[in-house]
Amino acid sequence: MSAGGPVDALRAEWAKVATLPMAPLTVAVMTAAGVLLGWVIAAGARQRGLAVTGGDVLVASAPYLATGIVLLGTLPAAQEYAGRQIRTTLLAMPDRRALLAAKTLAALGWVGGTSALCGATALLAANLALRANGAAPLWEGDGRRLLGVIGYLALIGMLAHALCALVRHLIPALAGMLGLLLIASPLISAATEHARWLPDRAAAALYLSGDTMLSARAGSLVAIAWIAVLLGCAYLRQGHTDP
Repeated sequence: MSAGGPVDALRAEWAKVATLPMAPLTVAVMTAAGVLLGWVIAAGARQRGLAVTGGDVLVASAPYLATGIVLLGTLPAAQEYAGRQIRTTLLAMPDRRALLAAKTLAALGWVGGTSALCGATALLAANLALRANGAAPLWEGDGRRLLGVIGYLALIGMLAHALCALVRHLIPALAGMLGLLLIASPLISAATEHARWLPDRAAAALYLSGDTMLSARAGSLVAIAWIAVLLGCAYLRQGHTDP
């Protein structure tokens, strides 16, 4: 890594993620999953006689896509701490906080781009499946839902990145995020309405409607606040601990 400046650091972190076999593989698998989910959910709904739109199918696909984006979000923060590479990196970039900022921006680029790709392919596949099964696709409202799902996936990916930046290990970060998405959040939401303040539930307000207290804008701000707190803790830890 060059110590020439923030742009060089960001370029180096982006390249590091690109050279990880798991990163492009995860992007490819998630894109394929978006196509498969969009087609299967739409075709299944039509076979059951349900009147759905591509946007409805995209919304139904979002929780499944979120589990994949978690892995992509953790990779930029975890890959160097799996071995001794972090020591080499710190020799080239002694400013640990600048290094964390570069990793976070690189993660945002990968997560945001992949979220947009997966959302778009899922929506397209859903509408193609609807047409193939005798329904005329209705595109009204699909753009808004697409943007909501993209935002939701990006926030979930960045939440995973922030948690991994704090704990510095892939497995605990993955376990924590998947435990939140698949176990803790559903159980808590079944028990209390205050579950809306959990980061994943708050982010879901971007594409779900019906919560009179938490709008899409408010939900995104709550999720961003969770991410900011985790990154802030990681930032403090970067300045006061050894690799």
